[in-house]
Amino acid sequence: MKLKSVVFLLALFAIGTAVNAQEVKIKKEIASVDGKEYVRVGDCGMFAKECYISNLEGDQLILIKPLEDPRTPGTYFQVTFMETNTKVEIKKTIKPFIKMLYENKIVTEDGKLNPQRVKTFSEKYGNQISLKK
Repeated sequence: MKLKSVVFLLALFAIGTAVNAQEVKIKKEIASVDGKEYVRVGDCGMFAKECYISNLEGDQLILIKPLEDPRTPGTYFQVTFMETNTKVEIKKTIKPFIKMLYENKIVTEDGKLNPQRVKTFSEKYGNQISLKK
C-alpha cells in the first residue's frame, strides 16, 4: 500500500513539473516559449557589448549590457526596460532571462512592456550587484 502511495505522489509531482516547465528556444533571433513566438533577441553572445530584446515587430523593448564582477568569476547583466527606464542587475543567461520575462508577463501579447509588471519584476529580482562590490 505504501509503495502505491509513493508511486502515485511521484507521478503527480512529475505531471505537475511537466505542466509548469516552459521550454525556451531561440531560432533565427526569435525566442519561442512552448512553441509560441514571444520576442526577438538580438546578438546576445558572450562577447556582445550589448543586445536588445524586441517585440516581434522589431521595436526595441529591453537593453542588456554585460558587466563584470571582479570579486567572482562570471558576468552579470544590467537590464534596462526602455519605456520605463527601469534598470535591473541579474546573473541569468538569455534563455532563463526570457523565461523570467514570460513567467512574469513583462511583454504583453500586443508586444508592449507592462509598466506595472516591470516595476514588480524590478522589486522582486532587482539585485544591485554593482553596489555590493
